[in-house]
Amino acid sequence: MDILEAAQQLTGVSWNLRKGVLEQAEDESPRQKPPSMEELKALVDEVAYVSLRASEYPPLSDYVDAVWHEKNGDPEPIAAYWQKVEAVKAKYPKPEAGEFARRT
Repeated sequence: MDILEAAQQLTGVSWNLRKGVLEQAEDESPRQKPPSMEELKALVDEVAYVSLRASEYPPLSDYVDAVWHEKNGDPEPIAAYWQKVEAVKAKYPKPEAGEFARRT
């Protein structure tokens, strides 16, 4: 997510970036005050963190395969799968609501 996407998500209207300044796009939308750079950075950081965290999880196909093995008497693949999930959760703890906004 870039700054313009973040501004649109926060306000619901389109924006342009001219010489480092956010300007609302010329359309039929009601005029809005642009979000602060702190608000934008918090949203961009949050989306990046969530995306990185999600990308590190093992694929669901590994889970399905592990469940099959467990059902057929082999518990090791499911235990290994859950260890990988727990490792991601430890490396990237799920942020509390508003945590990224408080960091800026």
